[in-house]
Amino acid sequence: MTSPPSTRTAQPDRRTPRKHNNQERQRCASWRLDANEGVDQPPGDQGRVRDTPTRSSIPAPNPDPRRLTARDASVLRDLVLLRLLTYEQIHRLAFPHTDLSVARRRIRSLARAGWLHVWEPPSRTGGHGRFAHPTRRTLRDVLPLLADDAPWQPLIGKMLPRSQRRPLTLDAGSIPKWLAHQREVNHVVTSIRSDPMRRILWASSWDCPFPSRLGMFVLPQPDYVLVEEIGGNPQLVFGEHDRGSEPPERFLARKVQLYSALAAYPDVCAREFGIPTFQVHVSVIDPIRRAPIARLRALLDVARSSDAGAIFRFTLGGWLFASPSQPIWFTTERSPVSDAVAWTEHAA
Repeated sequence: MTSPPSTRTAQPDRRTPRKHNNQERQRCASWRLDANEGVDQPPGDQGRVRDTPTRSSIPAPNPDPRRLTARDASVLRDLVLLRLLTYEQIHRLAFPHTDLSVARRRIRSLARAGWLHVWEPPSRTGGHGRFAHPTRRTLRDVLPLLADDAPWQPLIGKMLPRSQRRPLTLDAGSIPKWLAHQREVNHVVTSIRSDPMRRILWASSWDCPFPSRLGMFVLPQPDYVLVEEIGGNPQLVFGEHDRGSEPPERFLARKVQLYSALAAYPDVCAREFGIPTFQVHVSVIDPIRRAPIARLRALLDVARSSDAGAIFRFTLGGWLFASPSQPIWFTTERSPVSDAVAWTEHAA
């Protein structure tokens, strides 16, 4: 693989943020990802709260952009780029050195001002696993700001909607079928974005981000798109998160063949994406059969059948969530040495 003498009870000092239990759970989650019972799926939302439920949206007639802090603007931009985020994901991206309660208060404030919606899916386990997603106003104001003069502007131009993107419509009484996949994709992207060893210049996880065709090419629809600076140069990464729900033949037709066709024309990629080459990073989980290494091997074999198999990298979803800058990747030339789900077993 690639590489604190009084009769009164003492009160905590409110000036110093308390170490939140969520941080301890997050550390535990990292090593548990190497355990059999958890490695095939990134950990669920740790940002569960039990305070008074918040209304889905409390719009203001004219929210004042001048009251937005730089961190507020960053939160809204992340929500637009990643569709919807759990409270824990927002905390990790924008409030990493504060208590989770600080992030929750700011999310409620932005909801009252009409910048975002808060949604709580039904749950049988108690607590409130809440998500935030952008309002129509936020989509309208943020999307035009994403275009800039970076070399990969052609890539962004391909992904920006031709008309106004509509906000998500989420029912309080049901969970959309796509939610588990989107949450797991954003677990991965949030972890990559938060890793100090990786310099991410662009990260998005829009559904069907590209037009269906580009000239003679049928375009693949990656689950996430990264532009990462490596050695001073931008590297384009198309991310695919595989849950083991489709046969390998479908992966061949919808992923391997489409990406391979594009990779054969670096001049087209340079013109249309602003970057001539790319890699495809595939994270694998297997919540049904619970045999993620076997699933990974099957996808490796499919990629190996392509002349452009070298552009593909494979890993387990739990490994990528826990250690996004470590040598956790298999290639068509380097396969798993066993069925072990601890990546250290494959390090040699």
